Amino acid sequence: ILGGLQVISIALLFVPTIQHSGLMLAYACLQLAFAAALYGITTRNIAKTAYRPGDTHYADRELPTVTVAIPARNETSDLEACLQTIIANDYPKLEILVLDDCSHDRTAEIIRSFAHAGVRFIKGAEPSERWLAKNQAYARLAQEATGELILFCGVDTRFGPQAIRALVTTQLSRNKDMLSVMP
Repeated sequence: ILGGLQVISIALLFVPTIQHSGLMLAYACLQLAFAAALYGITTRNIAKTAYRPGDTHYADRELPTVTVAIPARNETSDLEACLQTIIANDYPKLEILVLDDCSHDRTAEIIRSFAHAGVRFIKGAEPSERWLAKNQAYARLAQEATGELILFCGVDTRFGPQAIRALVTTQLSRNKDMLSVMP
């Protein structure tokens, strides 16, 4: 869009009935070059970060253990749906931790209702003055995690049946130490 607007503004400079200075032409050309650079950088980043299914397949025994760590505070509406999608995942070595971050609703009760599916309840503490509440919750979840990898997520996250396997195999096949996903 920016490039198209710049082309139009440069074309207007060549209309003979309008008086323009050379400085205006230089400015318009500079804007066009800037728009072209932004377009190039954006398309390169999109291509670089696009999901590419890996050719490498890993047997279940080759996969690392993954801890899914979820902080929850007064999250009764989204928590159950989030946990159901994680439990329905096909990843073989999964630990699910949910920290109740001092909720005043049924959050703790919902977490405990998933204990039969392997969800572990962690009681949170009021944040100290040095911590932001969510950061303190993430730190506590990291301490409790036993997985080789930790997947932090919010209760508003929903996973497809192969999502965690896709994340882990992408990380392994690209030989990365960390993977960040913004849903």
